[in-house]
Amino acid sequence: MLKIATQNKELSQAIADVGYFSECPERSDVLWWLDYSSDNKLSLSGKLTDSTFDIFFDFNDPSLMYRLKNGGGRKEPLAKAIGLKGNSCPSVIDATTGMGRESFLLAHLGCHVTSLERNPVIFSLLNNALSRYQKQSTLNWSLLNHDSIQYLSGLQNESRPDVVYLDPMFPERSKSAAVKKEMRVFKQLAGEDLDADMLLTAALNAATQRVVVKRPKSAPFLNQQSPSHQIVSKKHRFDVYLSH
Repeated sequence: MLKIATQNKELSQAIADVGYFSECPERSDVLWWLDYSSDNKLSLSGKLTDSTFDIFFDFNDPSLMYRLKNGGGRKEPLAKAIGLKGNSCPSVIDATTGMGRESFLLAHLGCHVTSLERNPVIFSLLNNALSRYQKQSTLNWSLLNHDSIQYLSGLQNESRPDVVYLDPMFPERSKSAAVKKEMRVFKQLAGEDLDADMLLTAALNAATQRVVVKRPKSAPFLNQQSPSHQIVSKKHRFDVYLSH
């Protein structure tokens, strides 16, 4: 079992609930360590088989700021796939939040975003990053620690979103060492998205307008189900399933 320790009582309860927690006071006794720095930044650090890592999320990151200013706004592929036109502000559930970058962008484009993340460690990193974001109060963005299939399946008609967005974990082809290390950590934390096919079914039943699935260009359709149409970018494609 993966051992993760923390000195923070609130965090310790969250990770204990999923069996990660080890009450080890010394860093040398555990594989990974989750804790706050002096500037209130939450990070996960530890060891892989051949290296060490220190991961945190930051929505003030210059690369994200650059994308906001120069990424094409409502004309970029993600926005087109979601169906952003004119002054429309659809409600979107991001059911595979991960690092939160797509949720972040969609919220800045005016969408009413609800982001779901079932893993308590990843959720804690996301929640901390959002709390530190300088423009948090200007966004219609909420973050929930919840299993996506259960959440979507339990929605009443009046709570159903316009759009459900899915980006299931897929083997990363990037040659970047940093990306590979990050993905290795994520896969140890959350595992493969073995229920991605079931998630698509739940998403299709919940969305009132469309479901959007981000995939690598060469990846098969989720649940072997052909989309209504596709929006293709340089490295990925967005499979769009329109509601009937």
